[in-house]
Formats: sequence, C-alpha cells, structure tokens
Amino acid sequence: MDQGSGKTMISVLLVHHVDKKNVVWIQSGSDFVDLFYSFLTMPLGTIVRLLEHHGRLKEKVSIGCFNNLYKSLVDMSIDNFRNEACKQMLVYPKSVKERQCRMLKINIDDTEETKYFMCPKSLQSPSCREFFSNFNTSRCRCGNLMNKESSSPEGEESVSRLGGSCDDDGVFVHGDGNMAFMLSDDLTIENFSWDLPRKRVKDLGCVNVFDKLGEGEPEVGFREAMTLLRSLFTSETPLTATFFPFHSSPYPSKRAYKASSPCDSVLGQVLSFKVYLSKEDNKKVIYAECGEGFIDLLCMFLVLPLGYICQISSRDGDDDDGLGCIGNLFRSFKGLSGDEITIPWYYNCRKNLLGITVQKPPSLFNCISYLEDNGMAGDCEDSRLKKVRPMDPKAEISGQSRSSSGGFVKSNKKFLVTDDLIITPLNSDLTMRELKKLKISFDEVNIKEITIGKTEATNLLKASFVTSFALTNGLSDLLSKKLEG
Repeated sequence: MDQGSGKTMISVLLVHHVDKKNVVWIQSGSDFVDLFYSFLTMPLGTIVRLLEHHGRLKEKVSIGCFNNLYKSLVDMSIDNFRNEACKQMLVYPKSVKERQCRMLKINIDDTEETKYFMCPKSLQSPSCREFFSNFNTSRCRCGNLMNKESSSPEGEESVSRLGGSCDDDGVFVHGDGNMAFMLSDDLTIENFSWDLPRKRVKDLGCVNVFDKLGEGEPEVGFREAMTLLRSLFTSETPLTATFFPFHSSPYPSKRAYKASSPCDSVLGQVLSFKVYLSKEDNKKVIYAECGEGFIDLLCMFLVLPLGYICQISSRDGDDDDGLGCIGNLFRSFKGLSGDEITIPWYYNCRKNLLGITVQKPPSLFNCISYLEDNGMAGDCEDSRLKKVRPMDPKAEISGQSRSSSGGFVKSNKKFLVTDDLIITPLNSDLTMRELKKLKISFDEVNIKEITIGKTEATNLLKASFVTSFALTNGLSDLLSKKLEG
C-alpha cells in the first residue's frame, strides 16, 4: 500500500493533560514503537532528504551542517565523482535494515529497494557472469552496463526478524497487538505496567487518574509519522509537537557539543589537508582545502544511521549525551538486538577513519546449466550453482582493467570545504584568484597543514550534527594542541 496515501494507520491510546494540552504518555503496540526504531536505522542523508521533500517551506528543518553537506553532493557535477553509482549511493543512501523497514506497518523511507544486476551478456560470456552489482550504472569488464536485473540472494526474501512476523509480534520489538508499551513525551519507552501510570499521575500532582487527565485514541498515518521524525529535531516534546503542535517545548537553538575522548585510530588511517584559520581568532576555521580522502570522510557522514550518532555520543558512559529526546530514544532501544551498527558493503572505502563496521556482501548464485543452455535447462542442482562475486560500484574501469575502488570522488580533484560543510570543487590548489573570489585575503588567514585520525573524525561527525561550525568545533582540540606546540 502507498504509505503516502495515508490509508495505513496505527491506533494508539493517548493520555494528555487537559489544561496544559500536552501528551503525558502514549500506550501502543509494537507497530508504533517499531516506527521509532526505524528512525534510528535511517541514514542521515535519507533523513535530510525526507525532511526537505515532505516539510513545509516555513518549517524547514536544519540538522547541524548536514543539510549543506547533502545539498553540496546533490549539486556537485558527476564529473567530480568516480562514476554515476557513487553519486547515486550518496544522494539515496541505503540502510542495512531496509528489508525489515519494508515490513513495517508504516515505512516513511521512499528509497528504492536494493536490487541486483548482471551484465546482459552473462548468458553468452563466462567472464561476464562472474560479477553482480547493486547499481545498474556499473559497467562490466566488457564495457556494457550491468543493467540486467537478477534475483535476490538466497535468504534475502525471508529476513529473520526479532519477534517474528509484522502482524503478530513486531518487526524490531516483541509485542502482540495489545498496548504493550508506554512512551513518555521525551521519548523514553518502557514496557507497560500498571505501576507506570500511577507513578506518572503522582509526579503530575493529580489526586487520581481522572483529575486533570484526558484520553484519546488518535490514529497515526504517514503524515503523523513524518511529523514525528521532524519533531525529533525541532522539539524536546515530539509527541506533544505531533498531537498538540501549538503547545510543545521548542528544541534548543544550540545543542551542546561534547568532544569525544581520544580513541585508538585504525592502523595507518590518517588524513592530511590544509586549513585556513582566521588571524583574528586562530582557532576559527574558515575553509579546508583538501583532496578526495577528506571528502570521502564527509560523504560517509550521510551514509551513517542516526543510531550511530547516538552510539558515539554515549560511548564515554555519560547518560547526558546532549541529544535530548533522540538520546532517550536510543537508550530505550539500547541492547534490543545486540547488533553492531553497520553500513552496506558497497560503502567500504580505502580509508575508514571512523572504524565503522561494513557489512559483508551477500552471496549471489547463478545456475550454470541454465546459463549454458540459454534458458532451456530444467531445475538446477546444487553442484551446478556458481557463486557470483560482488563488483564494487566505486571501482573505475579503464579498458579491460579495473582499478581499486578507493572512495566516492576522483583522486585528481581538489575541494574547498567551508566551516558549515559546503563543498566546492577546485580546478587546482587554492590560488590568489580563488581567495579574491571568496573575498578572503592572505593577510586575514593563517594556513596550517593538519593530520587527523579517528578521534578528530569522530569529533567532526558529532560537531556536524549539533552545530553550524563543524570544522571549528570538530578540530578545536587538535588546533589548540598545534598552537601550543
């Protein structure tokens, strides 16, 4: 069913304060809680895109520097990317949980389902049947586009889910169709028990449950689900913002940025580039001038799920991670599945400063007897199945050879990155002419060469999410040490 049609609905029991017009708590089944869990699995680039496309102009939602970063990649010419697939996978990032999310009663992510493609000459040429790609813009070694759709890997159609089928026991959380969960307005989620409402009523100072409280049974559809997602970034009381929009608590205009404790870098994983610092404030970064490595790192930010931001923000064991209701939501689900946060296999880059785990590629099999008989053979036997290897869509082809994949953008390109992560391709190193065009004078800046590792990459990611000055805040510790040195 078309999610955008609003015909798919979830019923909840809402308890609100009659005078204050705010949500006190919501009781729901697993389908409503699954919706919130799906928010944590969404790539940050997908969240930016959904909020841009489904929001109202006067209610534009900014998520730190991510809107600028996403728009830079959308606007960037294909000539700056290794190939078309590289841009496609960043503008429409994929989640490893996409198949589970498609089982939800309401799935707001309209990203096209992952598909599998082979070379159209795979029936005739043995070398053309050795690889598959998840992108129909990839090219086979023979030069043809790999645009012949193939069946999904065995087992992909019946992904195991926590709790069984969507209809009776949830997709991500256990719970039958009853009101098994209780959600507070700050998105703390708990298993329902009769002690919880009594405690909540007592905290409100009500004599009894009927004193100042009212009940309702609203239905949640696509529009409400989008409002809930938007409210994660605009309100500290997202339930009230959705059901009583004129009475919610606003999101803080500035989120507290907390630098991560130093962490061990992946062996050999460092990046070097130039930063242009203001002479007035030698810790304020105006621009960074860099090559492909740093841009690939920023591209990875858009691929990471929202839950990863929560994970690194709470890594130091501090419950106050500065993320408000988003942090509460993450802590409510923490340990739910025990899964390590991963990204799809084709996002793997030569340098992985964040140390994010990349999913192993799926195994695709072709029936050799079928291929050799050009579609005239009968059933396949196990002995006739051949494993088809995944082709990295980021790899570049020159003649009959294929280069190592590297990253998303071309290695011979230079880029300029502003403090708020607007990316501009450069034709060469930053020159006097470029500085004049950008209204910068050499008299106004200090130029420093810096090297970053995992700690700085993590701080850049966190600063990009909660501030408008990603480079200044994310590199502040490093720059302070460099100045002291």
